[in-house]
Amino acid sequence: MKSLKISVVLSLISALAAPVILSAQGAIVVAEDPDGGIVVRGGSSMALNAGDSLSSGDVVKSNNSTIVLSVCDGSLVTVYPGSELTVASISEGQAVLSLTKGELLGDTSSGCSISVANVVGTADISNGVYGVLLSESNEGWTLQVRNLDGNVTFTGDNQLDISNLTASIVEPGVTMSIPAGEEMIVRGVYDADGDIFAVALGGAAMALIGDETAGEMQAGAAYMGSLDTGDDAPSGDDEPADDDDDEDEETPEVENALDVPWYDVETASDPG
Repeated sequence: MKSLKISVVLSLISALAAPVILSAQGAIVVAEDPDGGIVVRGGSSMALNAGDSLSSGDVVKSNNSTIVLSVCDGSLVTVYPGSELTVASISEGQAVLSLTKGELLGDTSSGCSISVANVVGTADISNGVYGVLLSESNEGWTLQVRNLDGNVTFTGDNQLDISNLTASIVEPGVTMSIPAGEEMIVRGVYDADGDIFAVALGGAAMALIGDETAGEMQAGAAYMGSLDTGDDAPSGDDEPADDDDDEDEETPEVENALDVPWYDVETASDPG
């Protein structure tokens, strides 16, 4: 993993069982702060807690919580407050998530490939730090796919409507690359009945990731890297973590997608 490792013991996950976290066949809740997230499984809702296992079909609703998941050989995904995603499938070396709304920050290892599907298309990520944000405002929906330092591509949904545009960086069924240090921004209107996302006029662009946002992503990756996911799990004879030493530890906040102006974006590269 490219995230900076920090030696921080978090009482939030002190009771986490290492053998469960190391499973490559499922997603595990590594941390939750504060409590309040839920998982919807088989039509029933239940509280989500650190140490819980997630399987295909589970819907995670973070509510007011920040949740960190371990997926795909220990690659980590932070689910920020107000998010909803479905664990579409988990297998060795591959994880597919479906983001309905909200914000994800991830840090993937070289042996893991993660796909994040949404109403606009699917982002495929490997070996680096990335972010995916999907939010709704009065103007419509905004999708941002950020590549801090990894390998990120984006494939437009087959029903993506770009009829308002003479040219577009996103096209139905076409895969594009998002260079390191840049983000793709797509704005438009989603028709849930027809399951069609119509890109707004001037609503698709590439932009540089600003220094502040890059710093927030690095801080988020460092926080995830500081969590004990079981690789160096303590033995049962070790003393429990001292809560007083970590009382100031906080999950880093990140920039919300709605802070990006609707029309004013800084073009970073020619979409080709």
